[in-house]
Amino acid sequence: MTRPSSIAVRQASRIRQQYLLRLSGGLILGALGLTLLAQSSASQAADPPPMLAKQHILEQKPVGLGGLIAYRVEKEGKEVVLYGTADRKVLISGVIWNAETGENLSDRFAPKPARPNESNNANASTAIPPQMRELAKLSGVQEGVADPARTVYIVFDPRCPHCHTLYRNTRSYVAAGHSIKWLPATVLGDGGEPLAAAILQGQAPRQILDAVMTGASRPTMTPSPSTSNALAANRDFFFSAFRGVGNPGVPTAFYLDRKTGRPRMMPGASDPASLQEIFGS
Repeated sequence: MTRPSSIAVRQASRIRQQYLLRLSGGLILGALGLTLLAQSSASQAADPPPMLAKQHILEQKPVGLGGLIAYRVEKEGKEVVLYGTADRKVLISGVIWNAETGENLSDRFAPKPARPNESNNANASTAIPPQMRELAKLSGVQEGVADPARTVYIVFDPRCPHCHTLYRNTRSYVAAGHSIKWLPATVLGDGGEPLAAAILQGQAPRQILDAVMTGASRPTMTPSPSTSNALAANRDFFFSAFRGVGNPGVPTAFYLDRKTGRPRMMPGASDPASLQEIFGS
């Protein structure tokens, strides 16, 4: 049997050493990568967007697409889900979709169900949260006869074209028996009170609301002191709801989530997908 030469032995030794060096280096880099990933995840969880830094964040987790992060935020008993970009510079509200499959991704991040000892029976008066009772006291035009827990409250400015779109898109839901209370508020600047006052003070509020929101006519009335106070109350509630959780925008819907029994608000709720999320059908 021929023994290998000393040169061959040295070459084999060098090859083995290089292999072991590559292997150990790969293990070190892999461990370093895992450490950096963990640090990045921890940093992501610890550093919400500046607008949410002082808010009560109930939960935050990655959406899994587009680099978005979902933030479930509670403020004054109301819950809202916002979506932030990875650079923490943009917040998005509303329904988000998988652009390839059409899946409603927002369903994954809906508020958690109420605890077992918390009643979520919308028919029981004791189950109506204080926020819904407060909304029920605001002045507006009611469509349908449901109690506060089953009524969708929509703050709108009669001059807002998106609000007009929302009104048209809700006609089928009202016809199906859903209840909506329209709360006029002059949130788009001065000059809107006479139009909003006509909706609240007119002898036929529903007909006037329909005429304004469909563009059939734009009646105006000088607001009485009580009407001015009512419009101010609607406006104050609207802006307080957005304090610290995003830029105010109309229309905004406030409703009791039928899946969880908790109050929710949805800004910009004018498209069919948002309405399906609100009404559940």
